[in-house]
Order: sequence, then C-alpha cells, then structure tokens
Amino acid sequence: MVLDQLGIDLSTAVRMFLRKCVAVNGIPFEVKNDSNLDKTIAAVNNMRKTAEQNDISDLTLEEINEIILKSRQERKNR
Repeated sequence: MVLDQLGIDLSTAVRMFLRKCVAVNGIPFEVKNDSNLDKTIAAVNNMRKTAEQNDISDLTLEEINEIILKSRQERKNR
C-alpha cells in the first residue's frame, strides 16, 4: 500500500489531509465527474437552441409556468 511505502499509518494520512484542507481552504486536489458535467452542459445547450428556434428564449419563469399549466389542463380535458 502507498501509505506503507511512505512510512505512515492511515490516521496520520487522514490528519495530513485535513490539515492540507485547512491550509488551502478546500479539498487539496481536483474533484470532478466529467461525464455528468458534459451531459448537463449538452442538455442545457440543446434546450437553449430549441428555445431560440421556437422564439421562446426570452420567456419569463411565470410565462413558462403558465404554458405548462395550460398544457396540463388541455391534456386533462381530453
């Protein structure tokens, strides 16, 4: 194990990690999940493009909610 090769035990490694977190005011290494981030960015860009193509990119949240409510009522009345 890496810690054995460094000559430290787990509790010492954890203390070192926590001290480094305090020193850098965060996690001392990059933490990310690229696959989910890429999918999220692609979905947002797709929604933006669709909204622009349908001339609805400037709708307010209230207007969007009104459209959703009307659509639900129409489906319910079918």
